[in-house]
Amino acid sequence: MLDNFRVDPAADHWGVAGYSAGAHCATRLAIAHPDRFRAAIAMSGYNDPKGESDSLTAKDPHLDEVDNPLYMLTHAQTPPNVALYLTGGRNGEGLDDAQALRKAAKAPTTVNPVETTGPHATATWKPTVPAAFAWLSQYVKP
Repeated sequence: MLDNFRVDPAADHWGVAGYSAGAHCATRLAIAHPDRFRAAIAMSGYNDPKGESDSLTAKDPHLDEVDNPLYMLTHAQTPPNVALYLTGGRNGEGLDDAQALRKAAKAPTTVNPVETTGPHATATWKPTVPAAFAWLSQYVKP
């Protein structure tokens, strides 16, 4: 993006979003790189990366530990200046992990868990998109 478009490289102008495994990645990227992203939207994500059984983290206990956004947040030298909008349902559909992140967050990190109902599917995530992007506009400058 920086090489091909006239964009501001400051983190205040960047957010990242994803659902399911992409939600895990979005959360992880924002926590790991607050110098690049100010906010993340994660729909039905999870903290434990071994949720993807074919991933490298599922095969390596050390990677599994350090690539967990909850671990990253609680072990950061300074709390990252990021805002997280995390949607998910109860019982393993992301809400419990979102609430764990919120409980662990220290200023300036903010975590906004939003409960959803429905299956792990686009039909559940699609209705949350307008509110998620309205939220994002509070944290990412145009």
